[in-house]
Amino acid sequence: MGAAREFTREELAGIAETFRRGRSVDKRDRAFFALGIGSAWRCGSLLSLTLGDAARREEGRWVARAWVHLAAANEKTGVARDYRLDGEVRRAVQEWVEEMGRMGAIFPGCALFCGVGAGRREWPAISRFAARRMVRRRFAEGCGLEGLDGVGVHSLRKTHCVEVKDFWEEQKAGGRLLDADTEGMKSSGHRSLESWKHYARRMKADSRLESWAAVERRAVRALCGAGGGGDGVRG
Repeated sequence: MGAAREFTREELAGIAETFRRGRSVDKRDRAFFALGIGSAWRCGSLLSLTLGDAARREEGRWVARAWVHLAAANEKTGVARDYRLDGEVRRAVQEWVEEMGRMGAIFPGCALFCGVGAGRREWPAISRFAARRMVRRRFAEGCGLEGLDGVGVHSLRKTHCVEVKDFWEEQKAGGRLLDADTEGMKSSGHRSLESWKHYARRMKADSRLESWAAVERRAVRALCGAGGGGDGVRG
């Protein structure tokens, strides 16, 4: 098994097709992919999130929060982080937390990325192994077995970082930014410039993004098969 690799936009479109059946597990997996790519959080951080971290109870239903908070204890660098839920990521999370409510999840302490099934009494997070198996299964279903080497949960984070790296390099080349590496480090949550530079050297940069909003949304839109319109979720 080689090092983790990023997804191309064509591969994300193929993965998106596997979510269209609309089952509970499809909504969970779509939210996992969307939040993983959008936030660039690591596998352990994603699996540490609770329902209450991502949603609040309002008039008997779960509503996605404006921000998801990641406690310092659950982040590899030991620094708390916050991610703004917006656009396609928020839509994906909203669909999943509503589904959790229909499944009977009523406590904020339920794991956000739990197993699925009716009549559950406990709501623990899926394991790291199960998360990796899910990501690889979605890839295989949507894209085939060719290219499966290097695919895993870390591919979500790497996909985000490739988009970010390329954008900030473009800004620097255009004279609109002095330090692309510092901005990349901030977005990815790396502990130091050295660790970011080491990470970035192993990534390819083959896209040209038109705006900062594209960094946050473009890959996720490809994943979610996004259309237009608002999400109807209040902050």
